[in-house]
Amino acid sequence: MAAVNMGISTMRRRPLRTLLTAVTVVLLTFTILSFASFGSSWGIWKTYEMPMSSLPSRIMVRHQLWGAIGEGICDTLRGHLAGKAVVVPRYWVSPTAGEAQAAMDERRSTDLIVSTSDVEQFVSVAAAIGMDLGDVQRQGDLKKLFDGRTDLLDSDGVFLTDAIRQRLNLTADDIGKAKVLLAGRALTYAGTIRNEFAGQTSLEGSSLLPVDYQASSGGSSEKLKEPAAETLSEMPDIESAQFVRYNLDRVVVVSPVMAQHLRGQIRSLSIYPEDAEVIEDVANRVASVSELPTYVGHRGGVYRMIFTSLAKASGWRDLLIPVMLGGLIIFATMLGSVSDREKEIYTFSSLGLAPPHVASLFFAEASVYAVVGGMGGYLLGQVVARFLGWLGELGYVTVPPMNYSSTNAIVTILIIMCTVLISTIYPAIKASRSANPGIQRAWKIPKPTDNLYDLVFPFTVSAYDITGMASFLKEHFTNYSDTSLGVFATMDCHIVRQEENDMLGLRATVALTPFDLGVTQNFALLSQPSEIEGINEVRIMIHRLSGAQGDWQRGNRVFINDLRKQFLIWRSLSHEIVEQYRQQTMESWHSLPREKVDLSVEQQASHQELGGLA
Repeated sequence: MAAVNMGISTMRRRPLRTLLTAVTVVLLTFTILSFASFGSSWGIWKTYEMPMSSLPSRIMVRHQLWGAIGEGICDTLRGHLAGKAVVVPRYWVSPTAGEAQAAMDERRSTDLIVSTSDVEQFVSVAAAIGMDLGDVQRQGDLKKLFDGRTDLLDSDGVFLTDAIRQRLNLTADDIGKAKVLLAGRALTYAGTIRNEFAGQTSLEGSSLLPVDYQASSGGSSEKLKEPAAETLSEMPDIESAQFVRYNLDRVVVVSPVMAQHLRGQIRSLSIYPEDAEVIEDVANRVASVSELPTYVGHRGGVYRMIFTSLAKASGWRDLLIPVMLGGLIIFATMLGSVSDREKEIYTFSSLGLAPPHVASLFFAEASVYAVVGGMGGYLLGQVVARFLGWLGELGYVTVPPMNYSSTNAIVTILIIMCTVLISTIYPAIKASRSANPGIQRAWKIPKPTDNLYDLVFPFTVSAYDITGMASFLKEHFTNYSDTSLGVFATMDCHIVRQEENDMLGLRATVALTPFDLGVTQNFALLSQPSEIEGINEVRIMIHRLSGAQGDWQRGNRVFINDLRKQFLIWRSLSHEIVEQYRQQTMESWHSLPREKVDLSVEQQASHQELGGLA
């Protein structure tokens, strides 16, 4: 926020440049509004899904969440595609999401009973698939999954799995002869379904087996809602793998006629064009009429088509040159600003702003131009349109067509904002490099000498500031006296007056996280005169007391970064709070101990002590 405030204050100090740049962006916005039009229209959105795994070329229509497709949609498509394509529905005799929810609430079963004609043997199944003979005949892969008389799918035939057949004591000789009762209706046993049926997929990769909504919801009592038909086409694509399917041994296959008698519902439509070359035209008509996700398999690929709202733009070619010119003007302005503010950038860097912060100064400035220019250009366009309309009524001018609709305004403003911000990327990068002209992009801690860090911190303070900063940092260290919090723990912390120059300093004994490594150290923060009179450098000295050398160095990276953040926070405090901290230090000034703070001497003493022990 400090960087943003500095960027805005810089704009105030250069009012002429700010005004001219803002006027440029405003005129660019007005130009886009006058020469281009953005809006939306209904059309077909087509995306590639997957390679096509089976022939022939065909179209498939289904809801995204496998909701029921009304008979009216099927009849409408048959009427539209008469003589051009064959529409084949596929039924599921299974509970819908709402029926599954009701069954869970009432703790009742929705299974169907399959039995022999004498009802001596019976099996419960969960669902039935109403598969049209046209599907089986046109798709060779489907025909291979049935052992028996597939022609009975055009009448009253029923296919069972081998497990169900054995439970009912049926044999191959019973095919086409034996009667089977399904939910009380007499059907002819047509044969068995092979186990490969469970792994067979539809055109778009979904399983042929019906969805078990109760298992898909985890068997919970939460409401299972089936989306309305008018909203399903707007939903994102949902892979079938998210649904739980019934086990093959709990499913039977019947004809579409019998599925209708059993109150089955259409769950997908397969459409086979008479001429594969016109499949694209047929698919466009299907998608627009049904308003449902439409999958097209043709020439080795499967494509998904949805009739939805599409964005459209007119006159955008006329905008290329104006947008490029506007972007270059912003680019030149920002690049010139980097050169003009080079000394300021050095000052910001010395105050502790990192290169990303310096870059944010320019992005903040560009954001103001983007907002003011975008909104100002839109308002200017409204005023000009009114004025030209008044002149047009007097017969002086011919009013040009202008589109000030909400969609057009939003898209225009977004284009302006993107143009301005993109034009600022390179100047911001250049400014951040000026803040740190070396190869190194971030300040790094120098390597220690033996067990001692002795470094000059990348901050400067005045003699006035150090009095308040000492109490501020002491409070920060004291807050970390509890080992359960923070990145370090303070065992002792106090402010001192240095014997050499009577300037303030801070001493502390610190343990670094993770505490089980046993890393402890003495810490000293000293204020010492710099080359500039009245400005002091901040010197940091850290002496390792215990812990492994590698653990000590890794822990100090986090510790010193935390300390750096405290310096940045100090610069953002209000004047009143700074005075409070300064007053705390002044009240205890005469009681502060005078010490010679030099951890390098302590290190030498520890080396001598270790040598004597050796």
